[in-house]
Amino acid sequence: MVYVSFGTLALLAQPSNMPIWKLTETISYSQDLVSRASRGDANAQVLLGYCYSNGKGIAKDLQEAIGWLQKAANQGNADGYYYLSKCYSAGSSEQKVWFQKALDMKHPVALCDQASTYDYAVRTIDQPHPDPDGTKATKFYRESAERGYTWAQIRLAGRCLDGKGIAKDSTEAVKWYRKAAEQGDRGSQFMLAIYYDFGKAGLRQNQQEAVKWYTLAAKQGRLEAMFNLGLIYYKGKGGVKQSYADALKWWTMAAEEGEVLSMGNVASMYRDGLGTAKDYNKAFQWFLRAANKDDAFGLFGLGQCYYYGQGIAKDKTKAKSLIQKAADKGRTDARKFLNENSF
Repeated sequence: MVYVSFGTLALLAQPSNMPIWKLTETISYSQDLVSRASRGDANAQVLLGYCYSNGKGIAKDLQEAIGWLQKAANQGNADGYYYLSKCYSAGSSEQKVWFQKALDMKHPVALCDQASTYDYAVRTIDQPHPDPDGTKATKFYRESAERGYTWAQIRLAGRCLDGKGIAKDSTEAVKWYRKAAEQGDRGSQFMLAIYYDFGKAGLRQNQQEAVKWYTLAAKQGRLEAMFNLGLIYYKGKGGVKQSYADALKWWTMAAEEGEVLSMGNVASMYRDGLGTAKDYNKAFQWFLRAANKDDAFGLFGLGQCYYYGQGIAKDKTKAKSLIQKAADKGRTDARKFLNENSF
């Protein structure tokens, strides 16, 4: 069965500088794509070949993929060379030929792949490491990054921080993380947010910038970004207005995705009526979910629910057992509670 996408027309209508590797993230087979490819559009031929090779909206068909990619390659299209190389087994003569053609044309993904070949090479008894100081990998990562490939920008940023194959340079690292973040990479957005939040990597502490980048990362599902946003709104620091409601919103989003620290925080907000009306039943349920993940704060909070009868019938025996587990995990407030209250 063929699944026709009505989004392909819009994708191909993107600005001409939109790289093919970026389009492959969302492309799907469509009759419009077939029509464009049949009229000799090399980019459409590459995308259609990619759809066939990866089962994007149509059943995988490697021979059909090779046919369309070959047409693009015959036009001297670097993307055609690269994606054609991916249709053959690694190390095969066909793969090597097409990959080298892509590399010769400085295809950004091919450059990054070449960097990875050096980066992850393993030294053996018979063969020395091809890039012992990391400079070759760094060179190819930089070439790829300069051509806009997000993954290479991320890898280069990391190498700038670690000093692998390049002198340590936090300013340069931030530059490449920013480029990747501006292309929508949520990990890089989170890194920038961290740097602004805590004034790291040569950046001045700026909570408003931190909120901006945390929010972008959080909207793409980065749980740590959701949690940290909650902290900023809870404390109201660095010119960001305190908002318990916003803190609860972000912590709830993270908690619903399984982030355990957020579960305990959401429970506390409902118990204390911060950003919402007090609701002991919801507090109990969230503490329970955290405790079920063996979280010390969740165990302590759940124990208090049983101790005071909040959201559940009082049960001091159960309360003591739970709070003791929290204390055993190092929570001094749980230990203090045990010492100061009767069971």
